[in-house]
Amino acid sequence: PTTLVQPVSSKDFKQAAERPKNSCLSVDETEKELGVRFLTAEEGLREMKSQAESKGP
Repeated sequence: PTTLVQPVSSKDFKQAAERPKNSCLSVDETEKELGVRFLTAEEGLREMKSQAESKGP
């Protein structure tokens, strides 16, 4: 089995500028402003799986 995605170390990935190790987007202010809580990636995937399974073949 061939995979299209191969792991690469960040030190081997040439970038124009230094990047922090954790550069994830914080949605805290947006959640506060809108009065909602966004799903985590894990929660979102679980929800997608649940919806796909409930639709059937």
